[in-house]
Amino acid sequence: MNAEKFWLTWLKITITIVIIAGIALAFLSRTSLYDVLNKQINHIFYADNPPDFAVKMMQSRFVTIMGALMAVYGIAILYLTCYSLQKKELWAWRCILYSFIIWFIIDTSVSFFYQSGISIIINIVFFFQVLAPLLFLKKSFEPNPRLSV
Repeated sequence: MNAEKFWLTWLKITITIVIIAGIALAFLSRTSLYDVLNKQINHIFYADNPPDFAVKMMQSRFVTIMGALMAVYGIAILYLTCYSLQKKELWAWRCILYSFIIWFIIDTSVSFFYQSGISIIINIVFFFQVLAPLLFLKKSFEPNPRLSV
């Protein structure tokens, strides 16, 4: 397998995991499977007092929305990867890179503010899972003046 194919496959697998995780968050946020992540987040806001039922329902709703957004964003990025990146369209490479940088800065800054260590770790790992293939693929792109941003 050549390097370009390897990194495209890496990116496709990473993004597929994001889609699956988004769907799982959307449908499993009220199950015991989500409790592990919930405990990591709840201690930041509720210390030793567990949230009441209404708060848990609101959390579940927000997590469902977040999961749906992750899945849809992942599908869009996967589509760009499967078609536009494979055609070596520089605008698609830039679109993926810039959107991930903006996501990383915003999400990680908020995670630092709330001292959410688990979120920071997940963000860093995921960011480099996407950044690595993008950096290795960069040299295979030739700018198209009609499509450059």
